[in-house]
Amino acid sequence: YYVYGPVTFIEVSDVLMNRVNPNLLLLAASRGSTLLSDIKKPQVSPDDRIVVATFSLLSHQITKGYEYPMLFPVLRSVNGNEIKNLRGLVQLLEGQTDEFTLFEFDGRNVHDLQNSSRTGPQDLAFRHKEVIRTREEILEEAGIRSYYSKDLRDLIKDD
Repeated sequence: YYVYGPVTFIEVSDVLMNRVNPNLLLLAASRGSTLLSDIKKPQVSPDDRIVVATFSLLSHQITKGYEYPMLFPVLRSVNGNEIKNLRGLVQLLEGQTDEFTLFEFDGRNVHDLQNSSRTGPQDLAFRHKEVIRTREEILEEAGIRSYYSKDLRDLIKDD
């Protein structure tokens, strides 16, 4: 896992898929998540993995304005860069120099079910420096010790 501001990213695995309630996956698909269809697609490369955001934002002032009703939204790109796996996402975010970080997801949100005029990816945008500045507050409030899992330690710059 990797926590960037209020968003927690995970890589989809067989273990995860076996633990998730199938009804929740069907609900996610009905709300526009492409997770189920993406799992069925053949991998282009053995390194390709599906990266999703968990279905709730961590509570913090930085999330003001986001309702985030998506379920397992599949992350497609960050600042226009395609995401192929969690390690690639972490490398990109740890080397981030842009002022803003724009996450582009597949899927539609709950409001779009009522107003189908919105098409295309769902986006989240944060000021990178604000995410770094508030990181410890967000983690502490959520009771999370680290913003990354141990298998990503070699990619983290500030340890």
